[in-house]
Amino acid sequence: MGPDSEAIAFSKQAKDLDPFSPVAALNFCRSYYLARRLDEASTCFDKLVQDNPGFNNGQYTRAFVYLQGGRLSEGIEILKDLYANVKDKRSVAGGLGYAYALKGDRESAYKMLAELEHLSNIPAQEFMLIYLGLRDDEKTFYWLDRAATDHYAPVAYIGVDPMYDPIRKDPRFIAIANRLNVPVTRAN
Repeated sequence: MGPDSEAIAFSKQAKDLDPFSPVAALNFCRSYYLARRLDEASTCFDKLVQDNPGFNNGQYTRAFVYLQGGRLSEGIEILKDLYANVKDKRSVAGGLGYAYALKGDRESAYKMLAELEHLSNIPAQEFMLIYLGLRDDEKTFYWLDRAATDHYAPVAYIGVDPMYDPIRKDPRFIAIANRLNVPVTRAN
């Protein structure tokens, strides 16, 4: 929530203290993504997945960097590959549906929604992602509010994650962020 430069510096320090941790590397790369330094984030994630090819969280977050950078086809391919190869489809279906929606493939996005509805114990965030991509604001805010109420961890990033930019100025978004005590504007 602080200035981007501080977030990047602190995450680099953590990575340097634990250089073999893919999670520390993920958080370092994510600090570039959240700072909207997408080229640096992309380079960082490319190295992370090269060094840790089996680290699914790195692949997943890399896909979101690509999506936010306009590399929709590449992001979709990463998510499709993950979806095909993970045992727990719940962890990827929402992201893949979001990616399809961003590309304008509403049919595939709705297919991912249908698949989520047939799985159990789906975090509200996964439904929210797809509706966010579809730009169905009513359903996006319904599911975002549920994710916030459930204290789902990714909601902590709503103040800085670029994927929320299309709804950031909506009073419903501001109300949820205020309820979570998360600033809506980024500190640069």
